[in-house]
Amino acid sequence: MRTVRDAARGAAMLAAIGMLAAVPGFAAGQAPAAADWQRTLDGLRELVAGDRCAQALERIAELSRERPDDPDLPAIEANCVVNGARTMTRTFNQVRHDRMLVGLGAERLSPGQMRAMFDVEVSFDRRAVRRALRLLDRARRLAPERGDLVVGSVAVMAQVGRLRDAVELLERRAAGLKPADLRGLRGVVEDLVRLRRTDDARSLAAALGRLFPGQPQAVAAVVFAELEADAVDAALAARRTVPALPPEAQGLDHRLARRLLLARRWADAVPLLVPLAPGS
Repeated sequence: MRTVRDAARGAAMLAAIGMLAAVPGFAAGQAPAAADWQRTLDGLRELVAGDRCAQALERIAELSRERPDDPDLPAIEANCVVNGARTMTRTFNQVRHDRMLVGLGAERLSPGQMRAMFDVEVSFDRRAVRRALRLLDRARRLAPERGDLVVGSVAVMAQVGRLRDAVELLERRAAGLKPADLRGLRGVVEDLVRLRRTDDARSLAAALGRLFPGQPQAVAAVVFAELEADAVDAALAARRTVPALPPEAQGLDHRLARRLLLARRWADAVPLLVPLAPGS
């Protein structure tokens, strides 16, 4: 087994979906001062996304003196803190590699296939995580109406292994979340799967399904997570609770139908395919 360690700030995905999104309410035609502030925030987010957190933190310290009650500044700062606290371990899985070679009947794997041969583990400095969570709590207190800050907080909590805290936060704030926020939460589930934390993804998706019954975005999260865990029956049961998935998630119907067809479950598969057929 070959192991590679690095301080994976830029390599690991940014989980703070809500914090890195544009602030709600800013649009063309608004007051120049508000538009200027939005551009400033966008600039900070670009620094974070570009792995230039030192520069971002210096700028945040300056801006916080001017706007001590702005909720986006501590949220963006928390994102930087989490990035700096993260260490990623990539371990080459020789057994998986050899099995794939045999299965494909090939002498070597493509670069894309080789990337899938690494198991990834992410760890975080506990002290930095506590600081980031305090910053997120401050951001939410400054703007309790902002659902995107709740989404960003859930994303960070889930990423650093505080899944129970994430679910408890959702339980407290579920009533104030909008469909766009649910789309962000579905993204958190998808990110956990990309980090190969399928069990955590299923747990978070189950919470979404329980807290937001009948909401297509929440159902799509459940279907996605259950399919990733090869739990076809659970995915199908969730899918049947809504007439249709969100447009951007309807590919899940294809995935689920293919799994059902492979199991010769024609009666279950056809209803998922018929609405998508031309002229239906």
